[in-house]
Amino acid sequence: MEDEYVVEPLTPLEKKVLSLLAEGLRNKEIATCLHLADNTARHYVSNIIGKLQARNRVHAVAIAVRYGLVEFTPYEN
Repeated sequence: MEDEYVVEPLTPLEKKVLSLLAEGLRNKEIATCLHLADNTARHYVSNIIGKLQARNRVHAVAIAVRYGLVEFTPYEN
């Protein structure tokens, strides 16, 4: 894509949440990993989706990988 993707900057905690989203974690699992309340994790996920102008959490991860906001590590058996 030639156009630069314009995104509202993510906070350091939002970047951590996004990395966990990219790992396939659910909101409750993200909350546990980051020692947050479930509702707080859900709030962060919602903010990330909004900032990335994504349709859903999967789209947010796709955008993040495409634009280098998170590193994609291929699954290995």
